[in-house]
Amino acid sequence: HSGHRNTALEPATTTVTMPRRTQQPGSAVWLLGLALLIGCSEASEASPTTSDATAAQDAPQTADAGGQSDADGADDAQTADATDAELAADSEAVVDTVADAGTTADANSIDDAAQTDAGSKPDASKVCTPGQQQCAGALLSTCAAKGDGWITTPCFPGLACQDGLCSAVASNLILVVDSSGSMDEDVQGPDGKNKCPSSSFVWPMCDSGPEYPTGCTRMGVSKYVLSQAIVNLSPAKVRTAMFRFPQSISSTLTGNCTSGFYDGQSTLKGDDDSHQITETTSWYWNQLGDTLCSPYPALDSDNDLAGVSMWLDGKEIKNVDPELRADGGTPIGKTLFYVGEYLRNRVIVDGKACTVDADCGSVHYRCTDGVCADPARSCRETVVVLFTDGGESNSPSDFFSPWVQAKRLAMGLGCSSNVDCVGGATCQAGRCLSTQQSTGYGCSDDGDACDPTVAKPCSGSAVCQPMPFFCSTTGTACQPFGTTPDSPLHCASPGYCIADPRPLQTAIGKPFTANVLRSPDGKPFGVKVFVVDISGETSQSAVKGSFSIALAGSGKLLGADAADPGSFLKVVGKAFDIKNGNVCGK
Repeated sequence: HSGHRNTALEPATTTVTMPRRTQQPGSAVWLLGLALLIGCSEASEASPTTSDATAAQDAPQTADAGGQSDADGADDAQTADATDAELAADSEAVVDTVADAGTTADANSIDDAAQTDAGSKPDASKVCTPGQQQCAGALLSTCAAKGDGWITTPCFPGLACQDGLCSAVASNLILVVDSSGSMDEDVQGPDGKNKCPSSSFVWPMCDSGPEYPTGCTRMGVSKYVLSQAIVNLSPAKVRTAMFRFPQSISSTLTGNCTSGFYDGQSTLKGDDDSHQITETTSWYWNQLGDTLCSPYPALDSDNDLAGVSMWLDGKEIKNVDPELRADGGTPIGKTLFYVGEYLRNRVIVDGKACTVDADCGSVHYRCTDGVCADPARSCRETVVVLFTDGGESNSPSDFFSPWVQAKRLAMGLGCSSNVDCVGGATCQAGRCLSTQQSTGYGCSDDGDACDPTVAKPCSGSAVCQPMPFFCSTTGTACQPFGTTPDSPLHCASPGYCIADPRPLQTAIGKPFTANVLRSPDGKPFGVKVFVVDISGETSQSAVKGSFSIALAGSGKLLGADAADPGSFLKVVGKAFDIKNGNVCGK
């Protein structure tokens, strides 16, 4: 492929203060208030009520049977309309009763699970003001009616306690845009000819403009669709950063419509193939701007979408106003590695030493007891959306292979126990793997379907082994030779049965901590990878590359065609629509 020319889409959620929400008779909070009043009228030695910590445990964010993440969870309307009875079934309120001003609340009264989120518990050693609110990690604590104790409740799914209020949890979205030379290929019109005449390519707008606003090349269409899609993103629901494949500033004084002022690179300059980046890895931090187009905002006042828009607007001034241009190969694996190290060092930084909030470098973090802490870490989604027109070659033993890096982000590679894996994966024979039903046989080197009954079903030393196969269009389990349309193992056209690449991955990170993304406090975290393939290709070989990256990343393949901007925009809308139905702090 090298050298080949080849959402939350919703309005900002209104801040919700749970205890002030109007309650109907029979609701969980109404019953809790009634129970509290009755309890106060009984003997003062009545025991405090503890929550059933197991009733509201979040289901692990595992891949579904198709290796896909469940990014299509309950939408905001369903969340807002969640019944109080459901909340009562999921998590009873935690009541810390304080007998007098000198009594300290039981340290175990707040869910142990809540302590995975940052933040301190309310100071229950003092008599509180009735109705007073403060956060206990991601949970909301409200002073009881008589000011003699705290009622601690979870916020609605998708909300977490922040600054004393239940507020929407903004997900982390990273766009990774294919900037290889193939993205400069012309888009074909319905007649099979180039959509735009060559005369329409005028610097600096180049492949789009008033006459052809939706774009004339794959890159032009991509920029048009992305610029339309980000308009509807709400900073209250999603924070956005953008990467491209590595490109350095060229020495040319005059830009052109193919590469602008950029020269494509396979890696960042100075890359020494280290498996882990530290604060002293100078080549990475000095050259990060060659792949990171627009970082996450460090302050609430920063506009992350404005930074992304500058790369899409058809304006380019060298070293002043940047623009996405197509030049170079397709280093997907290396770029995913750069993305992961940026997230690990700059974005998800629980445990980083700090003096003030600004030291954390992220709007999600507060400096608590000298370290950075995210109150909503347990329920904040982090998603990578890769836009590409084709994959690069893969090797299961190559740490920087696209499939390996996608799996590292989503599940982890090598492990010594289950705590070294994320995304619902478990440690099996030293590797992080999901438990999937074997529905077919694939070769151990590339996952191609094979027949174990023949003499030499695979090439070389590869063996024909049981493997999970999934349908590229539905993500459901299938057999590569399934022929019965009514069978659940059949993959209907235009889909193909493709082997899950994760069991094949043998690459191990060095040092050991490089096998999974970890925040500074040593705790691992997972990142889902979605792939938007804009090539319009439908052959099995073309689909396999992009679908395998999505499977390895516990995400989804979303097919699109640059020749159809309208459908392309709908696909991007699905990719950006990150819904969070988890109860924070549980």
